[in-house]
Amino acid sequence: MRNIRVNEVSAGMMAGQDICDRSGRLLISSGTLLNDSQIRTLKTWGISEITVAGENTTSPLQNVEVLDAHLLAAKELVKDRFRFNDHDLPAVAEFEKVLTLREATEMAKKDAH
Repeated sequence: MRNIRVNEVSAGMMAGQDICDRSGRLLISSGTLLNDSQIRTLKTWGISEITVAGENTTSPLQNVEVLDAHLLAAKELVKDRFRFNDHDLPAVAEFEKVLTLREATEMAKKDAH
């Protein structure tokens, strides 16, 4: 078991300990195989780090190859989502960039299956 940041958690990893919110309410039980929805919930509740179980705590597709086609498709998708934002603001531009890379990686993972 080891502690990792929630941003590094991927679907299929197992919670090594119970995960509770700041009030002590149980969000996810120890031994649960995490899915994308649960990972989003952890981020929503402000959980920054969890303990994961097992030897292999990294996603098997973590090093998936992102093609130019993935980047172009992701850029168009994100561009549509950000159509009403001020692209000159540094925070918006950075968030758009991060989201584009994330979307491209997800597209590459789907193609790898």
